[in-house]
Amino acid sequence: LSNVVYWERLPRADALDIGLLWHGCKETYRNSLMAIQQGLFRPSTPEQDAFYFLQRFRDAKGWGAFYDTVARMLEAYFTRWQHHNEWQYIAVEYTCGWTKETHPEIVASLGFEITTRLDAIVIDHSLVPVVRHIETKSARSLDPVTVQGYGQDDQVLGQAFLAKHAIDWVALGYPPYVGGIVDITTKAKEPKCERLPVSPADDQIASWVESKRFWSWFSTQYESLGYPKNYANCTRRFGRCQFFDYCRGYPSEELTQIRSRTAQDDLPFGYQLRALPVLDATEE
Repeated sequence: LSNVVYWERLPRADALDIGLLWHGCKETYRNSLMAIQQGLFRPSTPEQDAFYFLQRFRDAKGWGAFYDTVARMLEAYFTRWQHHNEWQYIAVEYTCGWTKETHPEIVASLGFEITTRLDAIVIDHSLVPVVRHIETKSARSLDPVTVQGYGQDDQVLGQAFLAKHAIDWVALGYPPYVGGIVDITTKAKEPKCERLPVSPADDQIASWVESKRFWSWFSTQYESLGYPKNYANCTRRFGRCQFFDYCRGYPSEELTQIRSRTAQDDLPFGYQLRALPVLDATEE
């Protein structure tokens, strides 16, 4: 429902909108800081630019609580990392990857499609200069389960795979790529910040690749069976699946009816079509 016909629940989960707002502030901050590092004049500081971006949402209907949360997060983030200037930004919101349309030979050899958008790419000068990708996360807490989980996270491992194999950093004149850093800020009343290095070993990446090959093959089998429901996922760790009400209210609807609803923009109450994803990736 989400990935094939692009339905989404209304209202959206709070965490999604807080995450989008947080990413917008961080993107603005990083672009400003990168410009300064490249010698361009800026009339305001990167921190000010991030807050200027946030101000657009101060009086926007429905965004008040999100504005307050992200304002606290920014204050905590800038306080925590104000004396850490080891990162030299070389890209912000960088998209890369391979699809059947853009790289058919690579996809055929690899066995699956994969694209990602890296929140930032930096040269980390904290020890010897190395390239790292930065993944921005807003989290509920910094408990060990949450923090350690990012080291085995599908998204982060996929980013590391692409950053290592889709881009020849040394040929571009940069230091070697060594992994990512998950840049975490909590959404608590008193936000906490942490940066978790993630440098997957070759055998971990190889295992992840094999898993992706299997699930890519399995997805074709799943489609041929009409996408049978998995009731084990109706209620999950973070609450109900966003399609809980739809599946409970229309248990007998199958893929043909779902696609017909989509084509006619006749979705059940409480759902809408989201914008179709667009891959803006020509980098190799």
